[in-house]
Amino acid sequence: MADKMREWLMSDRGRRQSHRRSGNVEPTFGLIKQQRGCRGFLFRGLKQVTAEWSFVGAVTNLWKLHHCAPQAAVA
Repeated sequence: MADKMREWLMSDRGRRQSHRRSGNVEPTFGLIKQQRGCRGFLFRGLKQVTAEWSFVGAVTNLWKLHHCAPQAAVA
């Protein structure tokens, strides 16, 4: 399996696709970890962690809407 992958990466098509994929990082997780300082969960248990992650996701989405959305013209 590793030999087949190595051979694919050595081909022109494989090299192009691999290079294109390497720059495709999920920015949301980086934003949450770096700017929000959320590197671990404060609570234990699946229910509490799910609630905390939902909260972090909601805060991130609200932040994006506030800072990244085009501002409506004020009349």
